[in-house]
Amino acid sequence: ECLSEVEVVEPIAGDACSTIELDYSDSEMAMEGCAMYFVRNWTAIDACGNTSDFNQYINVLDETAPVIVTELSNVTVECASEIPAAVEVSATDNCDDNVEVVVDYEVLSQDDCGNQSILVYYYAYDNCGNYDYAEYTITVNDVTAPELSGCPSNLVLPCDAEIPAPAEVTALDNCEGALVPQYEQFIMGEQPAAGSIADCDLMTPDNSNALCAASAQGQDWAMVLFSMLPQYRYYHVTEGNLVQYPDGTIHIEATMVSNSNPSNGFYLNAYFAGGMTWEEFTSQSFPTNFKADCDGIDANNEEWLYFYMTNAEGAELTGFGGFAGSSINLVHAPQNKYFGFQLGNGANNLSASENGFGGWFSYSGTFIVNGQSFDGLQGSVAGTGDLAFDLDCCPDYYIVRQWTVADCSGNESSCIQYITFEGTTIQENINVQPTTPEVATTAAVGVYPNPATDNATFTFKSTITAKSKLEIFDLAGAKVAEVFNGKVEAGLEYKVDVDVNTFATGVYMFRLTTGDQVEMGRLVINK
Repeated sequence: ECLSEVEVVEPIAGDACSTIELDYSDSEMAMEGCAMYFVRNWTAIDACGNTSDFNQYINVLDETAPVIVTELSNVTVECASEIPAAVEVSATDNCDDNVEVVVDYEVLSQDDCGNQSILVYYYAYDNCGNYDYAEYTITVNDVTAPELSGCPSNLVLPCDAEIPAPAEVTALDNCEGALVPQYEQFIMGEQPAAGSIADCDLMTPDNSNALCAASAQGQDWAMVLFSMLPQYRYYHVTEGNLVQYPDGTIHIEATMVSNSNPSNGFYLNAYFAGGMTWEEFTSQSFPTNFKADCDGIDANNEEWLYFYMTNAEGAELTGFGGFAGSSINLVHAPQNKYFGFQLGNGANNLSASENGFGGWFSYSGTFIVNGQSFDGLQGSVAGTGDLAFDLDCCPDYYIVRQWTVADCSGNESSCIQYITFEGTTIQENINVQPTTPEVATTAAVGVYPNPATDNATFTFKSTITAKSKLEIFDLAGAKVAEVFNGKVEAGLEYKVDVDVNTFATGVYMFRLTTGDQVEMGRLVINK
């Protein structure tokens, strides 16, 4: 096959008289393609000079391919910037010392994020066109999620604390460098009134002062209607809110239940204005003072805010139960505004509660008992009364802040911060986003697929037997669906299919409440 393999093989010659001397000469080589051939002329000479000739025809044809000797292995990297240079390949050949090696590339697949599959292939040629082939594949597949830095710890705030600004969370991706996380905030629970600076639950004070308790026959009350008969005089609050606004106004809505018959009572709807400091209150053009008839802490009077009840459209007291049909209006008392409604520690004029609201009013209107005008009152009532509330201004909600970042390949990282207030407890469950039912068995609640398009399946398992409720909220904290509400047995797995076709594309929070435990996660709707 190779010219180097051509050997000199002497022919056999004989002579009757003497020894023979052999010699040869080669003709010039001829080429036909890769094939070479030439003639080797042998001459035999005896001692007397007699000669004989013999022609040997030699053909050289290389049909053996080179051999690539470098071992090749597939390569996997995460980023396009990490694609290595082609491997240097060596090859050997039976005839040629220098073998030409050619390398080329073919992109087999590619996406917009730089993930791709590249075929690197080699041909090793000899001078006769014989070749060897070898290849390996470079795979670019980004599977590393970005890293978040600056994720804040959970906070438990005092009830009157100012909610801090969101933390500055940054993200760094292995392939794309710096990314900007998406920030979301959810308010879970009873949200404060829009624009308010305080949204407080109303409670009935403890009427412990001997004088005031005696006049009320030992009853605790939040509203008293003097001039009424004793069975219609005293009321406690079962639920209600005092909402304070920056412009110095207050709005109160409450359910006031008769101390004598819990089936009867009034809905209270009252408005107040002013929000004056003691200096402002006492600097008016008429005399003013504060009230501390019972156990109010009068030493705090200069720290209180002072308000006047304002006339609102409609009645401030609307009867329910046996008082249905009653409609009673309230106006500020005294008429000369000597006293105001007081807001602050010890300000309810009845008890020494830390945070209270109270004041004096006049009432008039129609009082109906069991569908009829009360005998002796001819259906019309008038008199004075007091409001006295303890206030719980600790927020009835908690805040969930979440930072999420995804790279172009869809790798996602998130961190979550819970901001609660003293007395509020939740159980954390961060980044609950299983993609298969099996994952959900290790967490309290999971959902798949996530993101969802048409249908989402929630799976959850409780460690206790209790009533459970599963709800979905939008980014504003409004509940958009209640997908489960019932009793669950400890250790059993539950699955709930939810049709999300009516949901807009976006991010939602889901919350599972089981007994006093709360688990939260994120659901993405992508259509």
